[in-house]
Amino acid sequence: MNDTEEIKSRLDIAEVISGYLRLTKAGRNFKALCPFHNEKTPSFTVNPERQIWHCFGCNEGGDIFTFVMKMEGLEFKEALQLLAERAGVELKNFNPAESGKKNKLIEVIKISTRFFQECLKVKGGKKAKEYFKDRGLKDETIENFKLGYAPNSWNLLSDFLKKKGFKDEEIFLSGMSVKKERGGYYDRFRDRLIFPIANISGEIIGFSARAMPGADEKSAKYINTPETPIYNKSRVLFGLEKAKLAIRKQDRCVLVEGNMDVIMSHQAGVENAVATSGTALTVEQLRIIKRYTDNIALAFDVDEAGNKAAKRGIELAFQEEMNVSVIPIPEGKDPADTVKNNPEEWVKAAESSQPVIDFYFDQAFSKFNPKDVQGKKEIAKEMLNIIGKISNKIEQAHYLQILAGRLEVDESILRETLRKSKITKSPYLPSDDKSGKIKTTDKKTQLQERLVSFVIICPELFGDIVPRIKDGLIITDSTLKKIIDLIINGCGKERITAQDLKIIKENSDPESSAKWDLLAMKAEMEIERGVDAGEEVKICLNELEKININEARKNLEADLKKATRENDQEACKLLLGEIDKLDKRRNEIDEN
Repeated sequence: MNDTEEIKSRLDIAEVISGYLRLTKAGRNFKALCPFHNEKTPSFTVNPERQIWHCFGCNEGGDIFTFVMKMEGLEFKEALQLLAERAGVELKNFNPAESGKKNKLIEVIKISTRFFQECLKVKGGKKAKEYFKDRGLKDETIENFKLGYAPNSWNLLSDFLKKKGFKDEEIFLSGMSVKKERGGYYDRFRDRLIFPIANISGEIIGFSARAMPGADEKSAKYINTPETPIYNKSRVLFGLEKAKLAIRKQDRCVLVEGNMDVIMSHQAGVENAVATSGTALTVEQLRIIKRYTDNIALAFDVDEAGNKAAKRGIELAFQEEMNVSVIPIPEGKDPADTVKNNPEEWVKAAESSQPVIDFYFDQAFSKFNPKDVQGKKEIAKEMLNIIGKISNKIEQAHYLQILAGRLEVDESILRETLRKSKITKSPYLPSDDKSGKIKTTDKKTQLQERLVSFVIICPELFGDIVPRIKDGLIITDSTLKKIIDLIINGCGKERITAQDLKIIKENSDPESSAKWDLLAMKAEMEIERGVDAGEEVKICLNELEKININEARKNLEADLKKATRENDQEACKLLLGEIDKLDKRRNEIDEN
């Protein structure tokens, strides 16, 4: 058994994928919203028996390795190593020196993380350790989040990494150093508190670094790892690798502002808390959250004047049709301070969020007088701007009705005002979302796939189709034709069994085997829904033959026009005869 087969035998594909997506049982399969294109109805399917996944919306699919590669942006060797570690498999032919650039950079970050952790424990990190303690962090929390300290040195980390065998360019590409204008490098993080940032799998890929209390006010309070081949801040959420299971279990994500808010929330038991990493909330981050839940609770001041980031995030969440709520922070403090003083108070607040529209209603009606005309106009203007951003029309209609009632105006007037205001989707959304493009196949290929899929699940049907496919015109797709040929040549008989098919598949080439699994999964899903396989095979055969007849008839008609122009009576007679045969055959098919 090779490495990939051993890993597959030890890991359940549904269990691995459930670490990224919300899977729901659907017969013998699992379904989810596809993470690779935008959709509202789940078409992403996982088949644990065959250890494959496929999206019937965008046509992406594969095995456990292809899924992790796509989700994490990894090369095959990197995905192999990641899954091998998870499965407890020691790779036989793995050479770290050949594992690719990304893996090298991850190793730089991993060693840097340990370096910062050790620096926190020695004398030079005493002040940093005291800061964490003063904020209310426990030792186990500091260890769990791998918090550290970057010494006040220009090259201590770089020198340490170079002793470990890394080159200046590798250290720079990882984001751990900065290039000097006149040549050379210096450490990016100096005399700072270190907050490691992990990807969804728990690998550290970057850092957020806070200036030490009392540091030069001219220096930025927070600096983060820049964009690197392994770190994209728009697609990362701080704490998600620890929060994802709690988010799925509670069906709710708590979004706080800072790293300390996340860490203290987890320490208090609010384990579904995450934060953005040095960026305003992005569409990509919301779609990552949406893999686990449609419910998001914001724990920062959305009423603060000029807080565009909060409103931007809310608008984006509306466009993604997420349910947005607001957590009232006790005494106006941030979650971290609340946890330090009274953990139970924060836990209670996190569990009692208010729908964000209700929050906006309360704010608008407290700012303006709903009894006078000007007040009504201001409230309507403010609320319609928010209601207009809601994608779900039922939800939008609900809040229009409430607004009309509270303002004591006719609802139709508000609808007309909303229509004229031309409020569209949030300007923050990308205008060309390539991830939403759906790949399609032509009708002929779809019918061929459907035909073959039922045959490999119901081998008793194979003998019935052989006479009609022997001419090679019905099955023309190369991969499908290869599968049919494998079955015909492998059995040497028209009546075959499931065991025959199993042996043939095991001896087939990887491309045919992968296609076989996908087709089988499609057919199994259809049969579970009550589809009659025998009837579907008959329909597919008839439709494919009719397509061939139509194509042949068009060619004959073109030849007939040419023969007519050339006044070739004999050719015209023969062509008309051929056309008549095709028409009769088509009528026979329609009658049956």
